[in-house]
Amino acid sequence: PFFQKLRLDRFKMIKIKASTAKVAERVAIVKELTDAEVCVDFNEAFNTFSDFEPVYRELITHRLKFIEQPFPENRWNEYERLLKLGEIDVFLDESITSQEITPGLKKYCDGINIKLMKSGGIINAKRQLTQAKRLGIKIMLGCMVETSLSIYNALQLTAFSNYQDLDGFLLLKNDPVKKLIENNGLISINNLGVD
Repeated sequence: PFFQKLRLDRFKMIKIKASTAKVAERVAIVKELTDAEVCVDFNEAFNTFSDFEPVYRELITHRLKFIEQPFPENRWNEYERLLKLGEIDVFLDESITSQEITPGLKKYCDGINIKLMKSGGIINAKRQLTQAKRLGIKIMLGCMVETSLSIYNALQLTAFSNYQDLDGFLLLKNDPVKKLIENNGLISINNLGVD
């Protein structure tokens, strides 16, 4: 009912926020409801590779686009072990803030989630995007729960990214700016400034 009520089938990609329990079951349910590509964001739910490996093995059969941040931000050994399995792309989110994107990052992930609010603004985010692209690291341009004005700035950088997760303004009950609109899963500029 939740999926249908919110008409989530209009999106071409669905990101499932998951904890440690019943992840594969949840993915299977979503895959029955939509043809959209599916990825799973763990928000640092697992502490060790051994805790996560059984879940990972279950997820392989679901042909996910990627998984995001299964371990805490500084568990580099866990990420290195996970990346070696190579079945599903691994993206980092909480591990990426305003730092330089350096070649060493490639041994821990396939991609990164760059958010303007974490990067410190559009100029630093653009620098990070350029660095990641040069290194062959995939890029998801993301956001937090933000007004459409903030996400409008992120939209200026979408040409540099592989994926965009810029729905944060849709989670606001009343966006005071109304700079963007979403129609059938696509975000565009709201030139009229009205709902």
